[in-house]
Amino acid sequence: MALIDTNAIVLKSVDSGETSRRLTFFSGEVGRFSLVARGVKSKSGRAHAGLEPYVIARVSANLKPDADLGTLSRSEVVERFAHFRKDLTRLAAAGVFCETLDRGTQPRLANPRLYEYAAGFLRALDSEADGKIVFLLSHALLRAAQAMGFAPELHACVSCGVATNGRWFDFAAGGLLCSRCCPQSRATGMPMEAEVAALMRVCATRPWAQVRVAADDGPETAALFTALVRWLSHHLECELKSVRFLRSALKL
Repeated sequence: MALIDTNAIVLKSVDSGETSRRLTFFSGEVGRFSLVARGVKSKSGRAHAGLEPYVIARVSANLKPDADLGTLSRSEVVERFAHFRKDLTRLAAAGVFCETLDRGTQPRLANPRLYEYAAGFLRALDSEADGKIVFLLSHALLRAAQAMGFAPELHACVSCGVATNGRWFDFAAGGLLCSRCCPQSRATGMPMEAEVAALMRVCATRPWAQVRVAADDGPETAALFTALVRWLSHHLECELKSVRFLRSALKL
């Protein structure tokens, strides 16, 4: 039995029996892991009651090296992000990002870079001005994909290698295709305007503090977000269910 003690993001929480919850965490040191918080819904288990999705907490737990599930021993919320919990759009954006981490990472695979991106996104989401939430989320999803090892090729056509400003974003090929290589079949991609491709390249190469002035939420950032969600869904081989909640909150 191994004892872990680390700061981790709560990705999701699911009831387990009448009094317990199964919590999924992501930590830079441990990666993605799941713990049972026993008795958390009873009066005796209120010590773990603050472990809501999308908080950062210090957790101690017993976790066997090859086990998928451990037992939570101690927890303390480090950052709760009270602001975005009062805003439905920001809360939905946190859900999309954390679902991407839950589905896109392997269990027990350390990734400090991804954790720093994730924690930075939650902090920015809590403090960023209205009108930039979709852009912020798009930037975070692309940077997270880079840290997970499957970012798209955005500077040259993935088929012929010629520099391109965007014509077709091909999910199966893994990036942009030029007009000459654009496929007849539209099953594995979508058109991409040059302005959206340029915005995606900026997001892929610069931190949020430098990128945030490039655009406000609008048609271009909406197109960017749609392209990234469709690409992620193709790569992860599943629909990101939380996207529906976000679109509903945005009334898209």
